[in-house]
Amino acid sequence: MTENKPWTCPFCRMRTRRRLLRVPLCAICLEQSNDFLWVSFVQVGLLSAGAIDGLFFVIEELLLFFVLIVIKHRLPAVLDRVVEDRT
Repeated sequence: MTENKPWTCPFCRMRTRRRLLRVPLCAICLEQSNDFLWVSFVQVGLLSAGAIDGLFFVIEELLLFFVLIVIKHRLPAVLDRVVEDRT
């Protein structure tokens, strides 16, 4: 019997056994991807209603992806150095 080896998340390099649309994602990236998809769905509705234009939509999507997916694993490490528990 062959054992399933865990995949590596492409965004944070963590080992995972979860996949979303055949892309291996760790728990944090999977949660952020779900948030990204919901916000994208809302923005498509705003775009189709004429509330925002196409350039704003593209810029907003790129910023959202960068903040929600890419920075999620980097920011806690920076904040841990600044915030110390002094109990």
